[in-house]
Amino acid sequence: MAASFVFILDYCGGKRTDHLVEQLQLWNPGHSIHVLDNASPREPSRYATHSNSVNSYVGGGIRDCLVLAHQAGARFVIFIVNDVECLKPINLSHFERLIAADPRVVQVSAAITQDTAQARIFPWMVDDGTECVRVVPHADFLFTLLDIPFIMQFGGFPASKGGWFYDWEFAWHAKRSSRLILVTPEALIRHNGEPQDGGDADVIREEKRAEAVRVYGNRYGGFPWADLRRDIRQSRSRGLGRVYRPQAS
Repeated sequence: MAASFVFILDYCGGKRTDHLVEQLQLWNPGHSIHVLDNASPREPSRYATHSNSVNSYVGGGIRDCLVLAHQAGARFVIFIVNDVECLKPINLSHFERLIAADPRVVQVSAAITQDTAQARIFPWMVDDGTECVRVVPHADFLFTLLDIPFIMQFGGFPASKGGWFYDWEFAWHAKRSSRLILVTPEALIRHNGEPQDGGDADVIREEKRAEAVRVYGNRYGGFPWADLRRDIRQSRSRGLGRVYRPQAS
């Protein structure tokens, strides 16, 4: 079995996060469900196992969870945002089996509903009604298993409040090294994408985009993944990814 560390990133999730923890623990009695409270000023989860004294925001929270999982000796982190809704029981061992059985795989993500906020950007993550695991160009970090050593190979994610384009950077390195990103329909979630701390969603998205331009401009001199963008445009015209074929043993 793969060595993974399960983290829910929480910010003012309160009872919603508590319910998510209780669901996942019920379905996965063999796993410990950890919660990183990102300096919630109100409504913290009563299941918080780790906490930040200062809010590191979504991007910082992702980096924090990766560091804490690595420090715990885990090879993989199962990262979960606190405001996802699980639409059927999710077996975390299924994620682990997929990534442990094939060295090409570096990420396994849950499928999403058509009414999830990210469905337009990630159409290949939308549940297509089949039981087929799919290879996809990239996947949002809503409910995902990530290979920590793979991320360390490219220097980890850069400091960013919003964490925008972390998925692009991850997918770009995966493409360059002929690695695979999977979406599994055995885990189905919904995410409404509404800001958890209020504010105008369009304004927040634009602020995150502008920050990502600065962050990756500093790191690479711009966005280096033109080839990945081309593949994604072609994938959108073709449909919802391709059926995953495990590597022959």
